[in-house]
Parts: sequence; C-alpha cells; structure tokens
Amino acid sequence: MQGHNKTLNHYLKRSASLAAAFIMLSFTTGGYSSVITIGCSEAESCTLEELFAGGSITVNDKIFENWVLDFNTLVYDFSQVVVTGLNDGGYDPGPGLRYEFNGNLSIKVSHEIELDTVFYYTVATTEEPAFIKDASLTLIDYQFENVFGGVGVNEFISQCQLHPWPYIGDLSIGANEEGAGFFDSVEFTRQPSLFVSTELLLYAYPTGLGGIGSAGIESFEQRFSQTIIPVPPALWLFGSGLLGLVGIARRKKPS
Repeated sequence: MQGHNKTLNHYLKRSASLAAAFIMLSFTTGGYSSVITIGCSEAESCTLEELFAGGSITVNDKIFENWVLDFNTLVYDFSQVVVTGLNDGGYDPGPGLRYEFNGNLSIKVSHEIELDTVFYYTVATTEEPAFIKDASLTLIDYQFENVFGGVGVNEFISQCQLHPWPYIGDLSIGANEEGAGFFDSVEFTRQPSLFVSTELLLYAYPTGLGGIGSAGIESFEQRFSQTIIPVPPALWLFGSGLLGLVGIARRKKPS
C-alpha cells in the first residue's frame, strides 16, 4: 500500500508540475521568438523573387506565404529586394516583415512618370492561441528630391477564411514634396489569418524644366499585433484540480 501511495504521489506531482507550467504559459505575453524560411537561401530573410517562387517566412507563430506578383512596372530586380522576418515585437507591435529595396524602388526623374507594383500574400496563425488584431506600416527610409508627386505603400487587408474575402481595412505610408507619413495602422476584430494586398506606387515629375530629381522608398516595416485567446475555464479547473489533489495526497501521507 505504501508503494502504491508513492506511485500515486509521484504521478500527481508530475501532473501538477505540468498543470502549473500550463497555467504559467497562459500568462506569457511575449511568445517564443524565431524566424524560419522555406525555399530561401538565407535563414531569416528571403528575396521577393524567392517568395514569388513559392518561398515562405515564419515569424514566431505567424506564417507569411502564398506570395503572388499581380502587376509590376516599378521594381526592376526582385532578386535584390530583401524581406526579413521581425521577431522582436512580442504580441504588440507583433511579428512582422522588413522590406529593403537596395535601390530597386528609387528612380531618377527627368520627366513625368507613374509606376506601380502590386503583390499579395497571406499571413496566418500556426500554433499559439494568438489571433491578429491590427496591422501597421512604418516608413523607415525614402528619398524625394527636386520632384513633385509622391511615393508610397498602400495596403488592403481582407479576411481569408471566408469567400469572397471581405475587406476589413487599409493602410498607407509615403512621401511627397510636403513631407512624409511615417506610420499608419488599422484595427479590426481578431482574425486567425489575413489576405494582404500591397501596392508600391511612384508618381513624380521634376520641379524645373530640364531638371533631374529622384524619388523612391528604400525600406519599410510591416507588423501584425496580436491578442491572446482566453484559456477555457475547463482547462483552468483541470489545472487547479491537479494542484488540489497533490495537497490532499500530502496531507494523507503516512508518517
């Protein structure tokens, strides 16, 4: 009987440890931190060319995949555009991507031009019970000299678990001769996945007759902040019950 009690106590202690770990995990606010790429030559970044060829980037519990180029008159070498996973945002501002164009979104302007590129992808939750609650764009670096017009990034976000995909918000950042809009965000009801359409736009003409200016975006960041889905009450009761059983077993332990 004493051996049976030892076995029972050992089982209850192990179960309680797991329950306590589960309860502590449900309080986590930062999530784990990792970046994984598939179909790309680098461990934490892909070129747009690799992504359009079927590559993907997973940042913590969010996977960015299904990349498709829809239209292009602006970017002339997608193999030089680097997309890096950002895993330093916890749940807010959340995981995201940094786009670096390395001169491929900068144009010398000697006459009126209007160019744009449109691509889209999906972002979805893979493991943790953390849904997406808002999206943001931040302009990091740009150039806009001796020209009129504007350069910008426009995004249109839709739900992707329903068909046709319902539109839920849009974002816009950019610069013109009057200055720059460095940040924009949009909130929505929490979503497990999103369809994101991104437009890179440049419209410019020189400020003076015969002059030459320059316009372009060098880099920007995309973030998706998250909200934790509450732990179901039944699981809390399960964990609390195991801890209670350990206490009872200890009180009944023979001297």
